[in-house]
Amino acid sequence: MINNPPKTTLLAFFDLCKTDDFAKTLLYVDLPSNYVWKNDRFERRKRGINVNGWPEIKRDQALGRVYTIHPNNTECYNLRLLLHKI
Repeated sequence: MINNPPKTTLLAFFDLCKTDDFAKTLLYVDLPSNYVWKNDRFERRKRGINVNGWPEIKRDQALGRVYTIHPNNTECYNLRLLLHKI
């Protein structure tokens, strides 16, 4: 058993959803528009357009990383399809 698993953005997203009510309304793929990854955690954006109903939240155009996975690697390929909008 791993005592300290490596911190990934997906695990950090789950942790963020436990504490942030606005993050609970987002999909994982929408996260880069509202949060930045800094020091192994997500922080709210400080610049951008205000989100309706959430005056302390900013939104900006952002593209997260999209990793290339060969379709022959079916398990990873299908997971990528679930985590990214097409």
